[in-house]
Amino acid sequence: MIHLMAEIWPFGFEKGKRVIISGKIFNDGTGTWKEGNYKAVFKVHTRTGDIEYRTGLKGFDRLNKSSLELLYGILKTIFEK
Repeated sequence: MIHLMAEIWPFGFEKGKRVIISGKIFNDGTGTWKEGNYKAVFKVHTRTGDIEYRTGLKGFDRLNKSSLELLYGILKTIFEK
């Protein structure tokens, strides 16, 4: 599983920091040794509430691609909608 959390630090100071996005990417157990199928749940945290995104990525070439490429693929499916 990949767990992601990004914070904003106002004016570069840790005091006053807040989480702006959090989420996880996990193997859904239906892929093969060569290709994985993944699901993801991300929350964008705003001052007025959270926005939740659920998505997935099928057929990810886990033998030739990195975990950062998996993260990119998931984020791409969320933000290109």
